[in-house]
Amino acid sequence: MKYLSHMSANVASLTKSAVLFLTLAMGATGCTSDATADADASEVNQAGATIVFSSFSERVTGGKLTVGSTVKIDYDESRLTKCRGELGGRPSWAINGFYSIGDSKPKSFWVAGHSVTGQKDKPTIKLDQAGDLAIWFENTNSQGCDAFDSDSGNNFHFDVEGAKATATVTFSRTGEPRVTGTLTTPGTLAVKYDAARLDTCRGTQGGIDQWTITGFASLNGAKATQFTVAGLGASTTTTPTIDLSEDGELEIWFENVGKTGCNDYDSKNGENYRFNVR
Repeated sequence: MKYLSHMSANVASLTKSAVLFLTLAMGATGCTSDATADADASEVNQAGATIVFSSFSERVTGGKLTVGSTVKIDYDESRLTKCRGELGGRPSWAINGFYSIGDSKPKSFWVAGHSVTGQKDKPTIKLDQAGDLAIWFENTNSQGCDAFDSDSGNNFHFDVEGAKATATVTFSRTGEPRVTGTLTTPGTLAVKYDAARLDTCRGTQGGIDQWTITGFASLNGAKATQFTVAGLGASTTTTPTIDLSEDGELEIWFENVGKTGCNDYDSKNGENYRFNVR
């Protein structure tokens, strides 16, 4: 569960900051970010798409975000100016980006300022799965300054298109879920969930939701996959989907967790919602 989604990368961020301090002091050049391999693998942006973070907005230009393609990140460094400085005539600060798709582990990429590899080109990341692409940025310097550009902890969200859903299950405010389309393999199931079904465990801090409703899906008793449907970290533009990889029984349930430790379930009284996939 990620209350402030960019906080999931705190350890990585601190490590990167430490690397920055050391490289500035020692002149090391051998370190790299997680996304460097993505950029090296595709010097040309195959999708033709760019996510532009201008001084006042965020938008996708030049094409669609599609699974298997790459996307260029065009970031205006004036968005993060808190942590600056020079050391030996070189920038003693850096802006690094972080991204994750769905519930994947966050990866990092250089954006501006000091680069341990000497990178100057705009970063390119590979979209290796469909779903909700979350992006956020961190500015650090050699004095320990730390600042984020993350839409107040919600992160910036974009839809990575994959195979079109073959079915949709809708959980309205009350009542049993309704399925439209066919639950078949191979296929995908889109999940539309009304947050009013789980209206406990609410609260805000600084105008930011401090609760999250997470969905869980298990096909034939396999380890459940997770997806965010409402609250902090939920995309306002993307409907979560479940891959239907084999015939059998699909179980779905939901949990609402608040920052204070409150939690509540929508699981048909512990029986879970069950669907036949064939």
